[in-house]
Amino acid sequence: MMIKRRKKDGNVSKYTIMLKVLDNICNTAPENFKSYHLEKKTEQEIDSIRSKAYIHLFLLVKFGIIDFKTRQDYITDGSADGGLDAYYIDEEQKIIYMIQSKFRANSTNFENKEISADELTAMEIDRILDGEPEGEDGVAYNGKIKGFQAKLSKISDLPRYKYKIIILANLSSERLLQRLFGNYEKEIFNYEKTYSELVFPVCSSTYYKNQRIVISMDIEDKIEEVNETFTTSFGDCDVSLLFVPLIDIAKMIGKYKNSILEYNPRNYLSLRKNNVNRSIETSVNENNSDFSLLNNGITLVCSQYESTTRTGKNNTTKVTIEDPQIINGGQTAFTLAKILDNADDELVNKLKAKKVLLKVISIYQEEGKNKEYRDFVNKISDATNRQTKIDEADRRANQSVQINLQTDIFEKFGYFYERKAGEFEEALSKKIIENDMIIKRDIMLKVIWAYHGKCGEARNNSGDKIFKKDVFDSIMESGISAERAVYSYLIHKKILCLEKLHKKNDYNSAEWGNAIRYGKFAVLSAYVAQYRDEEWSEENITQRLMELLSQWKAFESFVKTKESNKKYFSDVEEFDNYYKSVNVNSDVQEYFGV
Repeated sequence: MMIKRRKKDGNVSKYTIMLKVLDNICNTAPENFKSYHLEKKTEQEIDSIRSKAYIHLFLLVKFGIIDFKTRQDYITDGSADGGLDAYYIDEEQKIIYMIQSKFRANSTNFENKEISADELTAMEIDRILDGEPEGEDGVAYNGKIKGFQAKLSKISDLPRYKYKIIILANLSSERLLQRLFGNYEKEIFNYEKTYSELVFPVCSSTYYKNQRIVISMDIEDKIEEVNETFTTSFGDCDVSLLFVPLIDIAKMIGKYKNSILEYNPRNYLSLRKNNVNRSIETSVNENNSDFSLLNNGITLVCSQYESTTRTGKNNTTKVTIEDPQIINGGQTAFTLAKILDNADDELVNKLKAKKVLLKVISIYQEEGKNKEYRDFVNKISDATNRQTKIDEADRRANQSVQINLQTDIFEKFGYFYERKAGEFEEALSKKIIENDMIIKRDIMLKVIWAYHGKCGEARNNSGDKIFKKDVFDSIMESGISAERAVYSYLIHKKILCLEKLHKKNDYNSAEWGNAIRYGKFAVLSAYVAQYRDEEWSEENITQRLMELLSQWKAFESFVKTKESNKKYFSDVEEFDNYYKSVNVNSDVQEYFGV
């Protein structure tokens, strides 16, 4: 099937979304950074401000730097900057990032114009790292560059650090980068990578996307822990059980949010809608240690776990967890983070004194086994959450087919497929995206079902039924591309608009029968059957849909004559029940199939 996509359905809309993200960064800048505020600025000034906000976006998403001033301290862009727009020193990973950025003021240039060789050669990386006080032009470097050099000089183990150049711009010639910057590590963030790895994570509140997370806890106590190694279907896994202070869990989830809930059935914001939160809060406030016994604890998976009491501090244990993901106990972690946000000194002390059971599962992930690893972790997550009431839709949220569909839909169309309930809530509240850009998961599954000819099942089932494992697998096993899924969704959306428009006119039944009242999914199946092998575009959806609806009364006359449908039309016409039956599946294919 050929599919034609209008420009506005894809990259233009993503560029607009990116501008809203940048503007949100600008307009939420603290009062003492009024130069970032866009109000009463000229168009040229706005473009200049957005270019700096673009660097803020990178620092926010890749390194999770929430504080505006902290991000601003890393931005060196200005006169006498040696061609270096920003930097970041990652002390955990021992990497020094040096950033060159080129923001473009319109979508065409942003997606097509490349950074020039002259702009790249302006980066005086070697001179800056060598501690030279001035550029090749003899002009002294600005204060931000000198500050960067001063920080480098104070790193005691600098030889252990790697250097990495980040190009926030389009560049097709990696050979040019190699020629200019030799053995430095390099990474290019072209427009596609910007949309997928910077813009989308902001909309889904998943900062640190594709960035390795390392959590360190300095626990003021010598903790006792139980360690065991198990040989599993995925390989050897180390399991550690220990009690940790509530405040460490609160800080962890408060900082990383959805980034460490990737394998959890729920997302960060959806966790607030639960009555359990109140009982957790009550237990934390009590003047006893009952919390440790009453709470089931927190389970997380990671790539590596280490603990040691040899910290140079008396009675202190240092715990290090790499690539953590909370798979059970997210409700507890979320509530602790919310308590810490509003805690006075007395409550902070209680969070420090009370402890929660932490179960850490260390799983080594071999390169090239990402799917196997994800399936294994999802298996653990599903098992550990069986005792908790979780919607079937949430249980299916982390399956690979869902993740891939979400990624493809955004990259190709700019729509947001909501596989986890409420995952785009923060972006909605900030007006970065709008409701009509979000595709609800239950609607999408029904649309896919109807696309594959199961329109009766699509109308007859709803809620948790369609997300039960056997039903979900049967819907998705035939596969569907992002293009087919989105255009089928748009067809269904147009049918819903017609239903709303003609509701007071008996759904225009005089011309269309029961098509838009009971037969919405049947109409979609008929559309696919009739136009499957032809070119699809948003422009021809409406015309073809109206042609199809003009045939609907004839279709309903046809189905009423069939012996197999006698029970629906013998005494009274029961189109409501007919469109819920399996009969409609074969009838649509027989009548409209080519």
